[in-house]
Amino acid sequence: MRGTSPYCVGQGWEVKLGLMRAYIEGSWALREADPGIRFLSTEPLINIVPPPNPWASHVREAKRMHRDQFQAIDILSGRMCPELGGHESLLDIIGFNYYYDNQWQLHPHRHLGWNDPVMDPRWVPLSELLRQAHKRYKRPFVITETSHPGVDRPLWWRMIGRECAQVLRAGLPLLGACIYPMVDRPDWDHLDQWHRSGLWDAELRPDGPPRRLLHEPSAVALGEAQAMVQQAQPLPKAPRRRPVLVG
Repeated sequence: MRGTSPYCVGQGWEVKLGLMRAYIEGSWALREADPGIRFLSTEPLINIVPPPNPWASHVREAKRMHRDQFQAIDILSGRMCPELGGHESLLDIIGFNYYYDNQWQLHPHRHLGWNDPVMDPRWVPLSELLRQAHKRYKRPFVITETSHPGVDRPLWWRMIGRECAQVLRAGLPLLGACIYPMVDRPDWDHLDQWHRSGLWDAELRPDGPPRRLLHEPSAVALGEAQAMVQQAQPLPKAPRRRPVLVG
């Protein structure tokens, strides 16, 4: 789509290979300099589905595109393109970016609603997507980016808290979740459009730089989400005491 490589139209696979070659060589160099270094590999976590009453070709295409989300991590681990030098030992902590538009239908393209009164049966809860990804790689993981623009962000953050709690109750190694952005920011491509997706909004002023304004409903929702996660944490095991023999 030439968002980051404007002169590489139609060369997505070639760009991906070049980036992964650099990533792998850099990882080995870092490992050589510091054998104890940790890696966090970040990729989007998505769900792509065929339309209702699909043709067989739609089912195949949706399945292929859904599977392709794992290409970069598969290359890093040497499961794909082993000639680039990837190896399972480079696969450490896996980060997943997850937003409201990360689940969609093909033919025609439309996003699956995450908070509809009647949920689309093809919608997959975040906890289940994380479970599937963990089953594939067996590594600890992090939600490295998540947020929602506008008035629905408190609902989104509560949902994220519930899903994180569900993952922890299932005993999966979720290490944390990162809100992005924490402070509002303009759109990457249209700098006059602000997303209103952080914990703080930006008050734009003609006579000075923006000021931070706490979005109170989001702050309340964040506290509730943190409480749900805290309650789902496994309790530390009490130390075993040696038996006392009484004569």
